[in-house]
Amino acid sequence: MKKRIKSAAVIGCVLWSAIAFFIAPFGHALHEIKARGPIFVGFLLVTEVLFVLGLAIVLASMGTSVMVSLRHPLELKARAKEILSRTNRSKTFWVGFYTNTAGAYGTGVVGLSGVLLLLPPRSWPIAIIFLFDIYATYVVRKWAKRGVRSSEG
Repeated sequence: MKKRIKSAAVIGCVLWSAIAFFIAPFGHALHEIKARGPIFVGFLLVTEVLFVLGLAIVLASMGTSVMVSLRHPLELKARAKEILSRTNRSKTFWVGFYTNTAGAYGTGVVGLSGVLLLLPPRSWPIAIIFLFDIYATYVVRKWAKRGVRSSEG
């Protein structure tokens, strides 16, 4: 029941924001988007590159045997503890993990900043999507770190 309420609230905010944005006068918002939009697009590209680069580094740190195992999920599950303990000792894994994390946080922050600085105040509730993205990034990274570190013990 809580999930449905949260989902409905997020969907409601997005719809409310979209309707409010289209009803609001476009003059000021359009001027701001034209003036500062390219800067935000540039920052967004940088954060996405960090995200993908970090993911590539993480996958490379796991080695090809893990990539082969991805084709056979049951084998991967059976070897999960071994794989996680190996990645825990790898500095390359952690460099990739934190690069990916920086990209994920960056995308949320750039999106949130863009909404607050470029869109009219009536559209600000759409910022909830970016706040949720930042929170989800935190939760997923915390869970992943705990899983990798606990596999060592």
